[in-house]
Amino acid sequence: MKLRAAAANEKKNSPAPLGNVAIVKQSEDPFRDFQDSMIEMIKAKNIKSDRELVNLLNCYLSLNAPKLHPTIIDAFAKVCPH
Repeated sequence: MKLRAAAANEKKNSPAPLGNVAIVKQSEDPFRDFQDSMIEMIKAKNIKSDRELVNLLNCYLSLNAPKLHPTIIDAFAKVCPH
């Protein structure tokens, strides 16, 4: 999958976006929560470029447990289908 390769390549050099706060949350629907959060971040930060989107994805991956990575990638693919 292209998203996994792009994320792996960018992850080493991608700091978390400044001014953001990570919160711990229990979720009944992690896919939906990640999807909603990503949409909110894209709008709030006016993210448009592919590089910014990959940086956002890497931020989610770096802040969450590996067992959630497939869900995060699926939510990201739904939000950013290109």
